[in-house]
Amino acid sequence: MTQGAGATGAPVGMAWPAPAPDAPRRAPGEHRAVAEAEAQAESESLDAILTAALGTALERYRAPGDPLQSAPLGLAVSGGSDSLALMVAAARWAASTGRALRVATVDHGLRTAAAAEAAAVAHLAARLGLAH
Repeated sequence: MTQGAGATGAPVGMAWPAPAPDAPRRAPGEHRAVAEAEAQAESESLDAILTAALGTALERYRAPGDPLQSAPLGLAVSGGSDSLALMVAAARWAASTGRALRVATVDHGLRTAAAAEAAAVAHLAARLGLAH
């Protein structure tokens, strides 16, 4: 049995709750724009939190007086969503600190999709201004 949507967009057999009587009226499309703006602000704050946390972790494991402190930092990126997110956050951290970042991807030739994934990593790295 499938359940469709009614004329209001609510699932059949259900109704959306009525807005509060004192709720401000929004122009058509305004609710979507407000929701999109709120989602963008939340995304930006989450991005800032992730970038700061990554920077803290990277700085924590450097020894004081480390002669490699200004050397480029290497980042292995497989092409999976988690390593791509890490690459984006690391690129933002590197840009904010002036550290050089180098990206490496290895195509072992074990899967047919691996070459395309490595190429996609190289493309994104280039868009982020990172050496690959």
